[in-house]
Amino acid sequence: MIWMHTRRKQLKRIANTSFKWMFMVIFLGIFFQFSGCSQNKKSTGGETTNSGDNPERVVYHEEEADTIEVPDSLWRNQGTIAYEFKLSEEALKSRSNLLQSPVLYMMLRGNYMWPEFSAVPTPKGERQERIQFAFFKPEQWYHLTICWDGPGAKMRLYLNGELQQLAYMRQWTEDKFSGPMILGDEHIKTRNITMYDGFADADFVKELTGNLDLTPLSGEGREVYSGPMETDKYTKRLVYEADFSKNPKIVTEKSLFSDGKRKKLPDDAVWVIEGRATAETRDGKMIVTNSPEGENTDHNHAVLWNTKIFPENFLLEFEMTPKDPGKGLAIIFFCSTAKGTGGSVFSEGLPKRDGNFGRYNRGAINCYHTSYWASSADGSRLTTNLRKNYGFHLVALGDENIAATTMDPENNEKGPFKVRLMKVDNLIQVETMGQLVLRWEDDGEKYGPVYGAGQIGLRQMGHAGQVTYDSFKVYEIVK
Repeated sequence: MIWMHTRRKQLKRIANTSFKWMFMVIFLGIFFQFSGCSQNKKSTGGETTNSGDNPERVVYHEEEADTIEVPDSLWRNQGTIAYEFKLSEEALKSRSNLLQSPVLYMMLRGNYMWPEFSAVPTPKGERQERIQFAFFKPEQWYHLTICWDGPGAKMRLYLNGELQQLAYMRQWTEDKFSGPMILGDEHIKTRNITMYDGFADADFVKELTGNLDLTPLSGEGREVYSGPMETDKYTKRLVYEADFSKNPKIVTEKSLFSDGKRKKLPDDAVWVIEGRATAETRDGKMIVTNSPEGENTDHNHAVLWNTKIFPENFLLEFEMTPKDPGKGLAIIFFCSTAKGTGGSVFSEGLPKRDGNFGRYNRGAINCYHTSYWASSADGSRLTTNLRKNYGFHLVALGDENIAATTMDPENNEKGPFKVRLMKVDNLIQVETMGQLVLRWEDDGEKYGPVYGAGQIGLRQMGHAGQVTYDSFKVYEIVK
């Protein structure tokens, strides 16, 4: 496999040297021409030149191949590599190598739930970053851009030009390596490979993919949408509006149990709180507080259920204000029913749930859930996720808007944040702060039938501490 080394500074030095070096250049030119390679080749998106702070192109290879080797002399501890890849059915069932090198290693881990990229600074590195995707379609070309900064201990991964996650890894500063960078394996085909000597920014990556003929993403990874959900084309009828000023009755899950079994229904209660938390109305708002700080936040997650059964086609909207918008995670369970019977989530005989996540996604209920607010300490998570349960199936990813906005020094918003969720037949859409962040159509086959009428629950993880809810309304979409 022949690689093109096109560093301009090196070419200028060669051009100004003695006849001996000019003879070598002529010889190499004849050799490359004979091998079928040319410095005039262009990628599908066009030639990219070094201007300003843009990375400089050092490698280009166009032909489709299973495995490509980049010599160690052509890559450094800061760089960007962009290429298209196509997965076989086998790649989605096992482990396949996207990239291997002495210091950077990325593997595709396929399993029955969702594929993920596992990235580590070395094959035996002590820290591993996992970048999850809902799915990949076999035999379809995707574009992948990987940017790494060894001294800065960071990596960025883009799918079809969209940033997927901020990855942070162990720092490495060495700039010379004892082995090549290998792309692909027998289950992953690659083509149009370009390497740049430098850590590319988002605008540069967008330019790389701007003219490529790529199939648009359909929920595989993080997507960034423009504008709000389209709701005007639907007829909406208000079916429920919470009035937190009138102190609606709230009961605990514990009160529905007797002798360790669920024996009571929340007959006259409007809300049921599950987990180590309290729920109370104050100043016309609902306040859910996880167990006091200082306790183990891994065991004090909370779920606040509304006891009403909501229609299968609906629009939910509410406002939420976290105690700390940069710390926590919140979820909406919807279309929730008892597994097997389709009855209420409070049906007699169902096991206790107590806020533990496994009781909701692999327990005795069926539902969808979306993590519409998700922050992480290092700001690495960028996605709103949608899953289908029973089974915890990751079915679509979108843009996380709330935590990302609050971590922006120029905005630093504290809330309230408006959240809207709409389901019409098999189409599910999520909107936060007036911006569509996720869209998915359930085919009713891969993970079972499309869910219909059911209950709505609001979950907040223990590290959220406290969240205030207001303006909770549900509209039926009338067809």
